Amino acid sequence: MITIRTPHLSVKIVGTMAALALGALLAAQASARELAPAEYVKLLDHIYAGHTDAASAMLDSLATECSGDPFFLIARSRVLLEAVPEDDLDKARTKALTQPVLATLQQVIDICDQRLADGGDEKSLRRMRGWAWMLRSQAHAQGRSFYSAGREAGRGKGDIEFYLASHPDDPVSNGLLGAFLYFSDAVPAILQFVSKLMFLPTGDRARGLEMIQLAETGQSPKSEDFRALAMTVNVIFEGRWEEGLPQAISLQERHPAYIRLALPLSAMRLLAPGLGSDLEARIDVTENLAAAAPSATVDSASLWMSRTYRAWVDRILLGPAVAEPGFAAIAAAAPSDPDWVAEFAREQFEELAADRADDLPDDLARAAWTTPEESLDEVVARLEGLAGTSLRAAFFAAEGHLRLGDTTAAENFYKKVESWDGPEHLEPFRMVAATRVGEIKARAGRYRSAARWYDRAFEHHRGVYRVDWMLQGRARRFTELSQDGGVLSENQVLFATP
Repeated sequence: MITIRTPHLSVKIVGTMAALALGALLAAQASARELAPAEYVKLLDHIYAGHTDAASAMLDSLATECSGDPFFLIARSRVLLEAVPEDDLDKARTKALTQPVLATLQQVIDICDQRLADGGDEKSLRRMRGWAWMLRSQAHAQGRSFYSAGREAGRGKGDIEFYLASHPDDPVSNGLLGAFLYFSDAVPAILQFVSKLMFLPTGDRARGLEMIQLAETGQSPKSEDFRALAMTVNVIFEGRWEEGLPQAISLQERHPAYIRLALPLSAMRLLAPGLGSDLEARIDVTENLAAAAPSATVDSASLWMSRTYRAWVDRILLGPAVAEPGFAAIAAAAPSDPDWVAEFAREQFEELAADRADDLPDDLARAAWTTPEESLDEVVARLEGLAGTSLRAAFFAAEGHLRLGDTTAAENFYKKVESWDGPEHLEPFRMVAATRVGEIKARAGRYRSAARWYDRAFEHHRGVYRVDWMLQGRARRFTELSQDGGVLSENQVLFATP
Protein backbone atom coordinates (compact mmCIF):
# COMPACT_ATOMS: atom_id res chain seq x y z
CA MET A 1 0.00 0.00 0.00
CA ILE A 2 1.26 3.46 -0.87
CA THR A 3 -0.04 6.55 0.85
CA ILE A 4 0.99 10.17 0.66
CA ARG A 5 1.09 12.53 3.59
CA THR A 6 2.10 16.15 3.42
CA PRO A 7 3.79 18.53 4.44
CA HIS A 8 6.15 17.27 1.77
CA LEU A 9 8.99 16.61 4.17
CA SER A 10 6.79 14.09 5.98
CA VAL A 11 5.95 12.15 2.84
CA LYS A 12 5.87 8.50 3.83
CA ILE A 13 5.78 5.62 1.41
CA VAL A 14 3.99 2.91 3.40
CA GLY A 15 5.10 -0.53 2.27
CA THR A 16 8.47 -1.62 1.08
CA MET A 17 10.62 -0.50 -1.78
CA ALA A 18 10.44 -4.10 -2.90
CA ALA A 19 6.89 -3.35 -4.03
CA LEU A 20 8.32 -0.71 -6.34
CA ALA A 21 11.15 -2.94 -7.55
CA LEU A 22 9.08 -5.71 -9.12
CA GLY A 23 9.65 -4.47 -12.65
CA ALA A 24 11.51 -7.58 -13.76
CA LEU A 25 8.82 -9.89 -12.42
CA LEU A 26 5.93 -7.82 -13.73
CA ALA A 27 7.51 -7.52 -17.13
CA ALA A 28 7.22 -11.27 -17.55
CA GLN A 29 3.50 -11.27 -16.73
CA ALA A 30 0.47 -10.13 -18.66
CA SER A 31 -1.60 -7.75 -16.58
CA ALA A 32 -4.97 -9.05 -15.43
CA ARG A 33 -6.54 -6.00 -17.08
CA GLU A 34 -5.61 -2.53 -18.18
CA LEU A 35 -6.62 0.57 -16.27
CA ALA A 36 -9.51 2.17 -18.12
CA PRO A 37 -9.19 5.75 -19.40
CA ALA A 38 -12.28 6.69 -17.37
CA GLU A 39 -10.52 5.45 -14.24
CA TYR A 40 -7.55 7.71 -14.97
CA VAL A 41 -9.95 10.63 -15.37
CA LYS A 42 -11.50 9.76 -11.99
CA LEU A 43 -8.00 9.68 -10.50
CA LEU A 44 -7.36 13.21 -11.76
CA ASP A 45 -10.74 14.28 -10.36
CA HIS A 46 -9.56 13.18 -6.91
CA ILE A 47 -6.23 14.99 -7.30
CA TYR A 48 -7.80 18.24 -8.48
CA ALA A 49 -10.30 18.02 -5.63
CA GLY A 50 -7.32 18.05 -3.25
CA HIS A 51 -7.87 14.41 -2.28
CA THR A 52 -4.61 12.64 -3.00
CA ASP A 53 -5.55 10.14 -0.29
CA ALA A 54 -8.66 9.15 -2.26
CA ALA A 55 -6.61 8.87 -5.45
CA SER A 56 -4.09 6.63 -3.72
CA ALA A 57 -6.84 4.50 -2.14
CA MET A 58 -8.50 4.08 -5.52
CA LEU A 59 -5.30 2.74 -7.03
CA ASP A 60 -4.70 0.46 -4.04
CA SER A 61 -8.11 -1.09 -4.64
CA LEU A 62 -7.17 -1.82 -8.26
CA ALA A 63 -3.60 -2.98 -7.62
CA THR A 64 -4.28 -6.71 -7.88
CA GLU A 65 -6.50 -6.73 -10.95
CA CYS A 66 -4.28 -4.22 -12.79
CA SER A 67 -1.00 -5.84 -11.73
CA GLY A 68 1.60 -5.47 -14.44
CA ASP A 69 -0.37 -2.90 -16.44
CA PRO A 70 1.88 -0.03 -17.61
CA PHE A 71 -1.00 2.45 -17.65
CA PHE A 72 -1.85 1.62 -14.04
CA LEU A 73 1.75 2.34 -13.05
CA ILE A 74 1.66 5.60 -15.02
CA ALA A 75 -1.39 6.53 -12.93
CA ARG A 76 0.46 5.56 -9.74
CA SER A 77 3.35 7.84 -10.68
CA ARG A 78 0.92 10.72 -11.31
CA VAL A 79 -0.30 10.49 -7.70
CA LEU A 80 3.21 10.17 -6.32
CA LEU A 81 4.30 13.25 -8.27
CA GLU A 82 1.91 15.35 -6.15
CA ALA A 83 4.27 14.81 -3.22
CA VAL A 84 7.20 16.41 -5.05
CA PRO A 85 7.39 20.18 -4.50
CA GLU A 86 7.98 22.35 -7.54
CA ASP A 87 9.80 25.08 -5.68
CA ASP A 88 12.35 23.86 -3.13
CA LEU A 89 15.89 25.17 -3.36
CA ASP A 90 17.46 22.09 -1.72
CA LYS A 91 18.28 19.89 -4.68
CA ALA A 92 19.28 16.85 -2.60
CA ARG A 93 16.03 16.84 -0.63
CA THR A 94 13.80 17.30 -3.67
CA LYS A 95 15.76 14.69 -5.60
CA ALA A 96 15.15 12.19 -2.80
CA LEU A 97 11.41 12.83 -2.96
CA THR A 98 11.37 11.95 -6.66
CA GLN A 99 12.74 8.45 -6.13
CA PRO A 100 9.37 6.65 -5.69
CA VAL A 101 8.13 8.34 -8.87
CA LEU A 102 11.24 7.32 -10.81
CA ALA A 103 11.10 3.73 -9.50
CA THR A 104 7.46 3.34 -10.52
CA LEU A 105 8.12 4.69 -14.00
CA GLN A 106 11.14 2.42 -14.38
CA GLN A 107 8.73 -0.49 -13.89
CA VAL A 108 6.73 0.79 -16.86
CA ILE A 109 9.88 0.93 -19.00
CA ASP A 110 10.96 -2.57 -17.93
CA ILE A 111 7.53 -4.03 -18.72
CA CYS A 112 7.40 -2.37 -22.13
CA ASP A 113 10.94 -3.49 -22.95
CA GLN A 114 10.09 -7.10 -22.10
CA ARG A 115 6.82 -7.11 -24.02
CA LEU A 116 8.49 -5.56 -27.05
CA ALA A 117 11.13 -8.30 -26.89
CA ASP A 118 8.30 -10.86 -26.75
CA GLY A 119 6.74 -9.44 -29.92
CA GLY A 120 4.06 -7.23 -28.36
CA ASP A 121 2.34 -4.38 -30.21
CA GLU A 122 5.16 -1.97 -30.98
CA LYS A 123 3.09 1.17 -31.39
CA SER A 124 1.15 1.00 -28.13
CA LEU A 125 4.12 -0.20 -26.11
CA ARG A 126 6.46 2.48 -27.40
CA ARG A 127 3.80 5.11 -26.74
CA MET A 128 3.54 3.94 -23.13
CA ARG A 129 7.30 3.68 -22.74
CA GLY A 130 7.73 7.17 -24.18
CA TRP A 131 5.11 8.43 -21.73
CA ALA A 132 7.13 6.93 -18.87
CA TRP A 133 10.39 8.45 -20.09
CA MET A 134 8.78 11.89 -20.39
CA LEU A 135 7.35 11.67 -16.87
CA ARG A 136 10.74 10.61 -15.54
CA SER A 137 12.14 13.71 -17.25
CA GLN A 138 9.52 15.85 -15.47
CA ALA A 139 10.36 14.27 -12.11
CA HIS A 140 14.09 14.90 -12.65
CA ALA A 141 13.36 18.51 -13.57
CA GLN A 142 11.34 19.03 -10.38
CA GLY A 143 14.28 17.52 -8.51
CA ARG A 144 16.55 20.06 -10.29
CA SER A 145 18.49 17.29 -12.04
CA PHE A 146 18.40 19.02 -15.41
CA TYR A 147 20.98 16.86 -17.16
CA SER A 148 19.05 13.71 -16.24
CA ALA A 149 15.81 15.40 -17.30
CA GLY A 150 17.18 16.17 -20.75
CA ARG A 151 18.74 12.75 -21.19
CA GLU A 152 15.54 10.88 -20.35
CA ALA A 153 13.38 13.20 -22.43
CA GLY A 154 15.67 12.38 -25.35
CA ARG A 155 14.92 8.69 -24.85
CA GLY A 156 11.20 9.31 -24.70
CA LYS A 157 11.24 11.64 -27.70
CA GLY A 158 12.06 8.81 -30.11
CA ASP A 159 9.23 6.63 -28.80
CA ILE A 160 6.66 9.42 -28.90
CA GLU A 161 7.67 10.51 -32.40
CA PHE A 162 7.41 6.91 -33.56
CA TYR A 163 3.82 6.75 -32.34
CA LEU A 164 2.93 10.18 -33.73
CA ALA A 165 4.06 9.10 -37.19
CA SER A 166 0.91 6.94 -37.40
CA HIS A 167 -1.27 8.82 -34.86
CA PRO A 168 -0.44 12.51 -35.48
CA ASP A 169 -3.46 13.83 -33.57
CA ASP A 170 -3.04 11.78 -30.39
CA PRO A 171 -3.53 14.36 -27.61
CA VAL A 172 -1.38 12.63 -24.99
CA SER A 173 1.60 12.15 -27.28
CA ASN A 174 1.31 15.72 -28.55
CA GLY A 175 1.09 17.07 -25.01
CA LEU A 176 4.06 15.09 -23.70
CA LEU A 177 6.33 15.89 -26.63
CA GLY A 178 5.03 19.46 -26.88
CA ALA A 179 5.88 20.16 -23.24
CA PHE A 180 9.42 18.89 -23.78
CA LEU A 181 9.93 20.86 -26.99
CA TYR A 182 8.55 24.03 -25.43
CA PHE A 183 10.39 24.00 -22.11
CA SER A 184 13.70 22.86 -23.54
CA ASP A 185 13.58 25.93 -25.80
CA ALA A 186 12.13 28.37 -23.25
CA VAL A 187 14.55 27.57 -20.40
CA PRO A 188 17.32 30.05 -19.50
CA ALA A 189 20.19 30.33 -21.96
CA ILE A 190 22.70 28.66 -19.62
CA LEU A 191 20.63 25.44 -19.61
CA GLN A 192 20.36 25.56 -23.39
CA PHE A 193 24.16 25.86 -23.53
CA VAL A 194 24.55 22.84 -21.23
CA SER A 195 22.07 20.93 -23.41
CA LYS A 196 24.17 21.54 -26.52
CA LEU A 197 27.40 20.82 -24.67
CA MET A 198 26.08 17.46 -23.48
CA PHE A 199 24.53 16.63 -26.88
CA LEU A 200 21.07 16.50 -25.35
CA PRO A 201 18.01 17.08 -27.55
CA THR A 202 17.05 20.71 -27.94
CA GLY A 203 13.62 22.24 -28.22
CA ASP A 204 11.31 23.99 -30.60
CA ARG A 205 9.17 26.57 -28.84
CA ALA A 206 6.76 27.23 -31.72
CA ARG A 207 6.13 23.56 -32.43
CA GLY A 208 5.82 22.84 -28.72
CA LEU A 209 3.13 25.50 -28.34
CA GLU A 210 1.16 24.04 -31.26
CA MET A 211 1.33 20.56 -29.76
CA ILE A 212 0.30 21.75 -26.29
CA GLN A 213 -2.70 23.51 -27.83
CA LEU A 214 -3.71 20.32 -29.63
CA ALA A 215 -3.40 18.38 -26.37
CA GLU A 216 -5.40 20.99 -24.44
CA THR A 217 -8.34 20.93 -26.87
CA GLY A 218 -8.25 17.19 -27.58
CA GLN A 219 -10.08 14.49 -25.65
CA SER A 220 -7.84 12.27 -23.55
CA PRO A 221 -7.54 11.00 -19.98
CA LYS A 222 -4.97 13.75 -19.35
CA SER A 223 -7.07 16.62 -20.73
CA GLU A 224 -7.25 18.47 -17.43
CA ASP A 225 -3.50 18.22 -16.91
CA PHE A 226 -2.96 19.67 -20.37
CA ARG A 227 -5.40 22.53 -19.66
CA ALA A 228 -3.37 23.36 -16.56
CA LEU A 229 -0.17 23.11 -18.62
CA ALA A 230 -1.53 25.50 -21.28
CA MET A 231 -2.56 27.99 -18.60
CA THR A 232 0.86 27.81 -16.95
CA VAL A 233 2.61 28.37 -20.26
CA ASN A 234 0.44 31.41 -21.06
CA VAL A 235 0.63 33.02 -17.61
CA ILE A 236 4.12 32.21 -16.38
CA PHE A 237 6.26 31.82 -19.49
CA GLU A 238 4.65 33.30 -22.61
CA GLY A 239 3.31 36.59 -21.25
CA ARG A 240 -0.04 35.86 -22.89
CA TRP A 241 -1.92 37.06 -19.86
CA GLU A 242 -5.07 38.01 -21.76
CA GLU A 243 -5.50 34.32 -22.64
CA GLY A 244 -3.91 32.79 -19.57
CA LEU A 245 -5.74 34.67 -16.83
CA PRO A 246 -9.22 33.54 -18.00
CA GLN A 247 -7.83 30.00 -18.22
CA ALA A 248 -6.54 30.26 -14.63
CA ILE A 249 -9.90 31.57 -13.39
CA SER A 250 -11.78 28.82 -15.20
CA LEU A 251 -9.56 26.11 -13.72
CA GLN A 252 -9.94 27.56 -10.22
CA GLU A 253 -13.72 27.61 -10.62
CA ARG A 254 -13.75 23.92 -11.61
CA HIS A 255 -11.24 22.86 -8.93
CA PRO A 256 -11.53 25.34 -6.04
CA ALA A 257 -9.75 23.08 -3.54
CA TYR A 258 -6.60 22.48 -5.62
CA ILE A 259 -4.13 24.86 -4.01
CA ARG A 260 -1.61 24.87 -6.85
CA LEU A 261 -4.19 26.72 -8.97
CA ALA A 262 -4.09 29.64 -6.49
CA LEU A 263 -0.44 30.38 -7.33
CA PRO A 264 -0.88 31.91 -10.80
CA LEU A 265 -3.85 33.93 -9.49
CA SER A 266 -1.68 35.24 -6.65
CA ALA A 267 0.99 36.41 -9.07
CA MET A 268 -1.53 37.93 -11.48
CA ARG A 269 -3.17 39.86 -8.64
CA LEU A 270 -0.10 42.11 -8.65
CA LEU A 271 -0.20 42.63 -12.41
CA ALA A 272 -3.97 42.94 -12.86
CA PRO A 273 -4.78 45.23 -9.90
CA GLY A 274 -8.25 46.12 -11.16
CA LEU A 275 -9.20 42.48 -10.62
CA GLY A 276 -7.52 42.42 -7.22
CA SER A 277 -10.61 41.95 -5.07
CA ASP A 278 -12.03 39.29 -7.39
CA LEU A 279 -8.76 37.35 -7.52
CA GLU A 280 -8.26 37.72 -3.78
CA ALA A 281 -11.71 36.24 -3.15
CA ARG A 282 -10.86 33.27 -5.36
CA ILE A 283 -7.55 32.77 -3.58
CA ASP A 284 -9.38 32.94 -0.23
CA VAL A 285 -11.72 30.13 -1.30
CA THR A 286 -8.90 27.89 -2.44
CA GLU A 287 -6.64 28.54 0.55
CA ASN A 288 -9.49 27.94 3.00
CA LEU A 289 -10.56 24.68 1.34
CA ALA A 290 -6.97 23.46 1.20
CA ALA A 291 -6.29 24.37 4.83
CA ALA A 292 -9.51 22.65 5.97
CA ALA A 293 -8.59 19.34 4.35
CA PRO A 294 -7.30 16.49 6.54
CA SER A 295 -3.68 17.13 7.42
CA ALA A 296 -2.57 13.99 5.60
CA THR A 297 -3.71 15.41 2.25
CA VAL A 298 -2.79 19.10 2.51
CA ASP A 299 -0.25 20.29 -0.06
CA SER A 300 1.31 22.49 2.58
CA ALA A 301 4.21 23.64 0.40
CA SER A 302 1.86 25.20 -2.14
CA LEU A 303 -0.39 26.55 0.61
CA TRP A 304 2.51 28.36 2.30
CA MET A 305 3.73 29.68 -1.02
CA SER A 306 0.26 31.04 -1.82
CA ARG A 307 0.19 32.80 1.56
CA THR A 308 3.66 34.20 0.88
CA TYR A 309 2.60 35.59 -2.50
CA ARG A 310 -0.47 37.12 -0.88
CA ALA A 311 1.52 38.95 1.80
CA TRP A 312 4.10 40.15 -0.72
CA VAL A 313 1.43 41.55 -3.06
CA ASP A 314 -0.36 43.09 -0.07
CA ARG A 315 2.85 44.92 0.82
CA ILE A 316 3.13 46.45 -2.64
CA LEU A 317 -0.51 47.27 -3.35
CA LEU A 318 -1.96 47.87 0.11
CA GLY A 319 0.92 48.75 2.42
CA PRO A 320 2.57 47.40 5.59
CA ALA A 321 -0.52 47.29 7.81
CA VAL A 322 -2.21 44.80 5.48
CA ALA A 323 0.89 42.73 4.76
CA GLU A 324 2.26 42.54 8.28
CA PRO A 325 -0.05 39.84 9.73
CA GLY A 326 0.64 37.54 6.80
CA PHE A 327 4.41 37.77 7.03
CA ALA A 328 4.29 37.51 10.82
CA ALA A 329 2.28 34.26 10.59
CA ILE A 330 4.69 32.76 8.06
CA ALA A 331 7.75 33.75 10.08
CA ALA A 332 6.20 32.34 13.28
CA ALA A 333 5.22 29.03 11.67
CA ALA A 334 8.62 28.76 9.94
CA PRO A 335 7.49 26.11 7.45
CA SER A 336 10.31 23.94 6.20
CA ASP A 337 8.70 23.44 2.82
CA PRO A 338 9.09 25.32 0.55
CA ASP A 339 12.49 25.79 2.08
CA TRP A 340 12.76 29.49 1.20
CA VAL A 341 9.50 31.04 2.41
CA ALA A 342 10.34 31.36 6.12
CA GLU A 343 13.55 33.30 5.47
CA PHE A 344 11.82 35.36 2.80
CA ALA A 345 9.02 36.24 5.23
CA ARG A 346 11.52 37.31 7.90
CA GLU A 347 13.31 39.53 5.39
CA GLN A 348 10.04 41.04 4.21
CA PHE A 349 8.90 41.61 7.79
CA GLU A 350 12.05 43.67 8.37
CA GLU A 351 11.50 45.60 5.14
CA LEU A 352 8.00 46.58 6.24
CA ALA A 353 9.63 48.66 8.98
CA ALA A 354 11.89 50.22 6.36
CA ASP A 355 8.85 51.01 4.19
CA ARG A 356 7.31 52.92 7.08
CA ALA A 357 10.37 55.14 7.44
CA ASP A 358 8.87 57.55 4.92
CA ASP A 359 6.06 58.37 7.38
CA LEU A 360 3.33 57.60 4.84
CA PRO A 361 0.24 56.83 6.96
CA ASP A 362 -0.91 53.21 6.72
CA ASP A 363 -4.48 54.22 5.90
CA LEU A 364 -3.25 56.34 2.99
CA ALA A 365 -0.95 53.57 1.72
CA ARG A 366 -3.90 51.25 1.13
CA ALA A 367 -6.33 53.96 0.03
CA ALA A 368 -5.42 53.96 -3.67
CA TRP A 369 -7.11 50.59 -4.17
CA THR A 370 -9.68 50.60 -1.35
CA THR A 371 -11.23 54.06 -1.61
CA PRO A 372 -14.49 54.30 -3.60
CA GLU A 373 -13.84 55.92 -6.96
CA GLU A 374 -16.07 58.91 -6.21
CA SER A 375 -13.78 59.86 -3.30
CA LEU A 376 -10.50 58.96 -4.95
CA ASP A 377 -9.56 62.46 -6.20
CA GLU A 378 -9.02 63.64 -2.64
CA VAL A 379 -6.84 60.64 -1.82
CA VAL A 380 -4.72 61.17 -4.93
CA ALA A 381 -4.24 64.84 -4.05
CA ARG A 382 -2.98 63.89 -0.58
CA LEU A 383 -0.58 61.33 -2.07
CA GLU A 384 0.72 63.85 -4.60
CA GLY A 385 1.47 66.22 -1.76
CA LEU A 386 3.79 63.61 -0.23
CA ALA A 387 5.25 62.34 -3.50
CA GLY A 388 8.25 64.67 -3.35
CA THR A 389 9.80 62.83 -0.42
CA SER A 390 8.12 59.41 -0.47
CA LEU A 391 8.59 56.92 -3.29
CA ARG A 392 5.62 54.94 -2.01
CA ALA A 393 3.41 58.03 -2.04
CA ALA A 394 4.38 58.62 -5.67
CA PHE A 395 3.65 54.99 -6.47
CA PHE A 396 0.22 55.06 -4.83
CA ALA A 397 -0.56 58.39 -6.51
CA ALA A 398 0.15 56.69 -9.83
CA GLU A 399 -2.12 53.80 -8.88
CA GLY A 400 -4.89 56.26 -8.03
CA HIS A 401 -4.52 58.02 -11.38
CA LEU A 402 -4.63 54.64 -13.09
CA ARG A 403 -7.94 53.82 -11.39
CA LEU A 404 -9.32 57.21 -12.42
CA GLY A 405 -8.37 56.55 -16.05
CA ASP A 406 -5.74 59.30 -16.31
CA THR A 407 -2.98 57.22 -17.86
CA THR A 408 -0.86 60.27 -18.69
CA ALA A 409 -0.61 61.36 -15.05
CA ALA A 410 -0.20 57.73 -13.97
CA GLU A 411 2.66 57.18 -16.41
CA ASN A 412 4.46 60.31 -15.20
CA PHE A 413 4.33 59.19 -11.58
CA TYR A 414 5.31 55.59 -12.45
CA LYS A 415 8.36 56.88 -14.32
CA LYS A 416 9.28 59.00 -11.32
CA VAL A 417 9.08 55.91 -9.10
CA GLU A 418 11.09 53.71 -11.47
CA SER A 419 13.95 56.23 -11.69
CA TRP A 420 13.93 57.07 -7.96
CA ASP A 421 17.35 56.58 -6.43
CA GLY A 422 16.66 54.96 -3.08
CA PRO A 423 17.19 51.93 -0.84
CA GLU A 424 17.07 48.40 -2.24
CA HIS A 425 14.01 47.46 -0.20
CA LEU A 426 11.96 49.72 -2.50
CA GLU A 427 12.88 47.74 -5.61
CA PRO A 428 9.50 45.92 -5.76
CA PHE A 429 7.75 49.28 -6.22
CA ARG A 430 10.19 50.27 -8.97
CA MET A 431 9.64 46.89 -10.62
CA VAL A 432 5.84 47.20 -10.62
CA ALA A 433 6.02 50.84 -11.76
CA ALA A 434 8.03 49.73 -14.81
CA THR A 435 5.46 47.03 -15.66
CA ARG A 436 2.67 49.60 -15.43
CA VAL A 437 4.46 51.91 -17.88
CA GLY A 438 4.98 48.92 -20.16
CA GLU A 439 1.26 48.15 -20.17
CA ILE A 440 0.35 51.79 -20.82
CA LYS A 441 2.76 51.83 -23.78
CA ALA A 442 1.27 48.58 -25.06
CA ARG A 443 -2.26 49.97 -24.86
CA ALA A 444 -1.09 52.74 -27.21
CA GLY A 445 0.34 50.14 -29.59
CA ARG A 446 3.95 50.98 -28.73
CA TYR A 447 5.03 47.39 -28.23
CA ARG A 448 8.77 47.86 -28.65
CA SER A 449 8.75 50.49 -25.91
CA ALA A 450 6.55 48.22 -23.78
CA ALA A 451 9.10 45.41 -24.10
CA ARG A 452 11.91 47.74 -23.01
CA TRP A 453 9.96 48.76 -19.93
CA TYR A 454 9.50 45.11 -19.00
CA ASP A 455 13.24 44.61 -19.42
CA ARG A 456 13.69 47.46 -16.94
CA ALA A 457 11.19 45.83 -14.59
CA PHE A 458 13.27 42.65 -14.68
CA GLU A 459 16.34 44.67 -13.64
CA HIS A 460 14.47 45.62 -10.45
CA HIS A 461 13.33 42.05 -9.77
CA ARG A 462 14.69 40.51 -6.56
CA GLY A 463 14.24 36.77 -7.06
CA VAL A 464 10.57 36.16 -6.23
CA TYR A 465 9.80 32.73 -7.62
CA ARG A 466 8.00 32.72 -11.01
CA VAL A 467 7.74 36.50 -11.22
CA ASP A 468 11.07 36.66 -13.05
CA TRP A 469 9.79 34.29 -15.75
CA MET A 470 6.58 36.28 -16.03
CA LEU A 471 8.44 39.54 -16.64
CA GLN A 472 10.66 37.95 -19.27
CA GLY A 473 7.68 36.30 -20.95
CA ARG A 474 5.75 39.57 -21.16
CA ALA A 475 8.78 41.38 -22.61
CA ARG A 476 9.10 38.68 -25.26
CA ARG A 477 5.37 38.89 -26.00
CA PHE A 478 5.62 42.61 -26.70
CA THR A 479 8.80 42.18 -28.73
CA GLU A 480 7.05 39.64 -30.95
CA LEU A 481 4.01 41.89 -31.35
CA SER A 482 6.31 44.71 -32.48
CA GLN A 483 7.93 42.40 -35.04
CA ASP A 484 4.91 40.63 -36.52
CA GLY A 485 2.45 43.52 -36.52
CA GLY A 486 0.09 41.80 -34.10
CA VAL A 487 -2.34 43.59 -31.82
CA LEU A 488 -2.84 42.93 -28.12
CA SER A 489 -6.27 41.69 -27.08
CA GLU A 490 -8.60 44.44 -25.92
CA ASN A 491 -9.04 42.78 -22.52
CA GLN A 492 -5.53 43.90 -21.51
CA VAL A 493 -5.05 42.70 -17.95
CA LEU A 494 -3.82 45.97 -16.42
CA PHE A 495 -7.08 47.70 -17.34
CA ALA A 496 -9.38 44.75 -16.63
CA THR A 497 -12.23 45.17 -14.17
CA PRO A 498 -14.58 42.55 -12.71
